Amino acid sequence: MLRLRRDLILSSLPNNFLMETGVNSLRTAPLTADSLFGGRIQSALTADREDQIHASLARSNSGQRPVVFKRPALSPQSPTGQER
Repeated sequence: MLRLRRDLILSSLPNNFLMETGVNSLRTAPLTADSLFGGRIQSALTADREDQIHASLARSNSGQRPVVFKRPALSPQSPTGQER
């Protein structure tokens, strides 16, 4: 019965609320725990947030082109021909 309750709650979460590792962590909490998810909710949310940050950085860096540095623009000159 406890597994069914866990699965029902986890399946009702919005899409992409938790990554698969976070869901699995909650799903595999000890069945003898005092609460539904065995006190793992906060640690699963923290770990999931870190995983999402790392995944986001990996996605953004995977298509990154090499940085090309441009020469600095020459400083504008006044109408008299002198630099400002």
